[in-house]
Amino acid sequence: MKRVLIVDDNAGFLSALWAILVDKTDHDIVIAYSGHEYVRTKQIGGCFDHIFMDIRMPGMDGPQAVANIPPCENEKITFMTACSGDQYVQPLRDKGYNLTKILIKPFRYKEVLEVLDEQ
Repeated sequence: MKRVLIVDDNAGFLSALWAILVDKTDHDIVIAYSGHEYVRTKQIGGCFDHIFMDIRMPGMDGPQAVANIPPCENEKITFMTACSGDQYVQPLRDKGYNLTKILIKPFRYKEVLEVLDEQ
């Protein structure tokens, strides 16, 4: 069983993705509604096997959140966005973070399952 963290400011999207993962996997799914909540979750909850992180969020966006609390050694991060996200993600790749891919919203739930299976 994997520990998965989903971070997105859109509550409807977040709850739908959570429900799909709970229904289709046996993973432990944790959610955070903002970059700031991601930071608190990581400080309290430690490492995850995979993080699905929205790129654009108010206050602290996904790349800022990851820069604030870098991923653990074996944590994989998939960024999610409704627009092209490479300009946000490339600086993190340059620092050596394990960014698996960018999912462009809307995406099919099977894409999420494929990302989790790639580990």
